[in-house]
Amino acid sequence: MNITADHLTLVVDKIQVLKEVSFTIPDARFTCIVGPNGSGKSSILRAIARDLAGYSGFVTDIGHDEMTYLPQDLNIPAFLSAFEIVNLGFYGRRLRGDQQNKAAEALLEICGIGHIKDQAFTNVSAGERQRTWLAFALAQSKELILMDEPLAAIDPPARRSFFKLLRSVVDQGKTLVLVTHEIDLAIEYGDHLISMRKGENLFDGNPSQYKSFITG
Repeated sequence: MNITADHLTLVVDKIQVLKEVSFTIPDARFTCIVGPNGSGKSSILRAIARDLAGYSGFVTDIGHDEMTYLPQDLNIPAFLSAFEIVNLGFYGRRLRGDQQNKAAEALLEICGIGHIKDQAFTNVSAGERQRTWLAFALAQSKELILMDEPLAAIDPPARRSFFKLLRSVVDQGKTLVLVTHEIDLAIEYGDHLISMRKGENLFDGNPSQYKSFITG
């Protein structure tokens, strides 16, 4: 199912955060929302996730049972290991204990963090934390994953590796919407870009079209 927004508008404390923003996010594709700080990127993600009040306009109604939303400032769970966090993602799926544990271990391996399985989440790197959260999202087995700035604290080489991992997730049939400052990587690995500035949608299309947009 495509996600559509039409004339999405948000005013907070008399500041217009979103200005009649319209776009379409294609199903089973990797969409990157790019733009400078304060451009409204996170507000779009929150509107899709129904984590935002007070906006006007239309955005496709998606149930919470159809999506996983990973905001930028996720709390670090004290005393839990990476393995235990991924296991939490299976809540409500009714897997037997041994099946769930094996599935959690498989997701940790897929996300390249099997080696931190038993480490406390507070002791792993920022990149390993984001990979753990992605494994947690995959454990929920929902079709749509929304991620807000997961690369903010990750070093440049690890960012490219993380984009490759996200690309592989989408290639398995997921719809992924990522808020990011990494425009070059978004062009390289993404299928679809939405470019924001000062609350306005400047561009909505594929990477090739975006290259023409920024050079023309």
